[in-house]
Amino acid sequence: KQWYQRRVRGEIKKTGCAVGIPRQELGTLNVHNELEDLVAEFVGKEAAIVFGMGFATNSLNVPTLVDEGCLLISDSLNHSCIILGARLSGAQIAVFKHNDLDDLEKVLKRSI
Repeated sequence: KQWYQRRVRGEIKKTGCAVGIPRQELGTLNVHNELEDLVAEFVGKEAAIVFGMGFATNSLNVPTLVDEGCLLISDSLNHSCIILGARLSGAQIAVFKHNDLDDLEKVLKRSI
């Protein structure tokens, strides 16, 4: 067998083979922690969070970052996955008109 076939099989045995599944389903693996440490070091920060791409990213992770004690300021044209995540979080949501800085300022003054 080629060296890369053995390596791929070894990695699959070690970490599994699931593409696009959120951590909430399969948990955090060492490779996730290694990637986040590397990203944090690269950007010069204490820590970093890395998310996969997809609908579940926003809809499932927004509620882990904010809750009913928080305020989310949301663009009116945000994707439905962001809107769902915001609603699932229980946070207060204030919406401003898409790309309208004047309306954003009004919403901020009204909400804070």
